[in-house]
Amino acid sequence: MIIISSYILKTFVFIVNTIGTVDDLIEKNTKIIKKLEQLSRLIYLKHKNLRDGKLLLGDCCDIKTGKLDANACSKDGRYPFFTCRQEVLRIDNYAFDCEAIIISGNGEISAKYYNGKFNAYQRTYVLSPSKLFYLFMEECKLSILDLKNNSQGSVIKFITKGMLENIAVVNDDDSIRINNKLREIYDQITNIKNKLNILKNIKTKLLNKYF
Repeated sequence: MIIISSYILKTFVFIVNTIGTVDDLIEKNTKIIKKLEQLSRLIYLKHKNLRDGKLLLGDCCDIKTGKLDANACSKDGRYPFFTCRQEVLRIDNYAFDCEAIIISGNGEISAKYYNGKFNAYQRTYVLSPSKLFYLFMEECKLSILDLKNNSQGSVIKFITKGMLENIAVVNDDDSIRINNKLREIYDQITNIKNKLNILKNIKTKLLNKYF
């Protein structure tokens, strides 16, 4: 018969409760991010639907791509590695250090936001518009969603540079104000995501140490 001391039992209960608390915080912050993303889309759509005047992405952005194969990733790498998967991988080196809209050119096509040092797969586009960055961020998300919805069940095989260059946003006297409002929301999202990463690391360390 195995006898567990009260100290070990209390320690175990404390660890389980701590992991549960971390899980609750992860869930809470994830919900906040989703609400902020919904808010940014609503603000953008209202602006888009009530205004005229267009600015093409190709007229204010040098569209670049990553240079690496997907197998260049490293499990414990220091930097994010964006590929054509929804999951963001890790890598030991970086090729970009900027605020960027990152679009996977094939595979699980999506548009992601990141600000900092990162690297990218060779079929991943890196966009840093010099004007109305956050309007373009929202429009890229909508454009990709429209492509998926209009595919009528067929798989979208790839995104081309020309398709991205033709993405357009409203460019009028109010666009800068809306862009700044969206920037504030994205700053909040980034801060919360940083907290989420810390919480997830804490959970991983607890699980690896005690289970």
